Amino acid sequence: TQRAVYAAGGSVNQFVADDKGLVVVAAWGIPGATHEDDAARATRAALATLQRLDDIGVEASAGLATGRVFCGWRGAASRREFALFGRAISLAARLATCARSGMLCDAATRDAAARQFEFEHARAVVAKGFDTAVEAFRPIGQARIDWRGDLLLKHVDNRWLVSGDAYFEALQADLAELRSHLPLPETLRS
Repeated sequence: TQRAVYAAGGSVNQFVADDKGLVVVAAWGIPGATHEDDAARATRAALATLQRLDDIGVEASAGLATGRVFCGWRGAASRREFALFGRAISLAARLATCARSGMLCDAATRDAAARQFEFEHARAVVAKGFDTAVEAFRPIGQARIDWRGDLLLKHVDNRWLVSGDAYFEALQADLAELRSHLPLPETLRS
């Protein structure tokens, strides 16, 4: 677990053993350790950890939630810990409990990690401490990416996204030809 979290640029905040078993709290995007793709990194680490545990016959679940949290040191100089508080922390814990075996995440995590992973809707989760049901999603694999010459094709949400310099040059040429034949609104001229 620690190796997967650290390899993905995260930080292990707590290991807790209680009536629910062993609970690991890890965080991405804490001050001094932020990345543009923190949600995807957390998804990758959770999936790697779940796979590793499954390989040795341990059933585990993970919950991921993205959002603003309060973090910092608490306690006296003789006993101090780095603490995380907030809705995302509570929601991640609730999602892990509801996952039973596997991983669930919230819509914010799904949206932030969608460039690297594909997700399916799992169900609405009624979570303790939340006024309304939370839509939960399950990662179903890496986003499909295919290079065709100098075009990058990526399959996301049942559609292909295309990018690449040659694509944009061809698009600009098509727009230039279109401009020569039709009067276009000012917003399409630039």
